[in-house]
Amino acid sequence: MEKTPTTGRPTVAESAPETGREWPLPGKLSCRRQSLGQKAKPEPKFRFYALYDRIYRRDTREAAWERVRANRGAPGVDGVTIPQIETSPRGVQGFVEELQESLRAKTYRPRAVRRV
Repeated sequence: MEKTPTTGRPTVAESAPETGREWPLPGKLSCRRQSLGQKAKPEPKFRFYALYDRIYRRDTREAAWERVRANRGAPGVDGVTIPQIETSPRGVQGFVEELQESLRAKTYRPRAVRRV
């Protein structure tokens, strides 16, 4: 298992279903995910009530975007594709910041899930 240069802890790597490529998570995000898993495993009935702040953190959103882009993510129910986001006037950074603001203000409302 690969270790991060800053913490020396193992990184969590996941494989893309079609390609088998690995996408290591950034060090802090990997550690956060690992500690949540260590808490959840022995206590399956434990409820995590304070996870929302971890969703709209910049490093979490940036890691999610990198995974979507690397996986050539399909457009959602809104029909917006990755190239459309990248070539829009506000670009990827603007898209991610807009998402962060709507998450922080708790005004984000996800649309229906697209079945594939």
